[in-house]
Amino acid sequence: MLGGSLLLKVPRMAELAFDLVIEILAKVPVKDLLRFRCVCKSWRSLFQDERFIRMHTTHAPSTFLLSACWPRIHHRALVLTKVAG
Repeated sequence: MLGGSLLLKVPRMAELAFDLVIEILAKVPVKDLLRFRCVCKSWRSLFQDERFIRMHTTHAPSTFLLSACWPRIHHRALVLTKVAG
């Protein structure tokens, strides 16, 4: 019985470790995440997951500012500005 309960704990620890990896990766800049896609297939699919993308946008330090610019009625533009810091 002890062996069976020990086997049940292993997947939970693996899930916990993967959850920690996700939390850490959510704080990594996008440029580095693009390089990390080559680590393994699970990381590549993680970076394409909509939930991870939402999590990353709320946790990652923003280095770009996206703003709308409407100088004239028929002239519309989106401006992407790099924020120093």
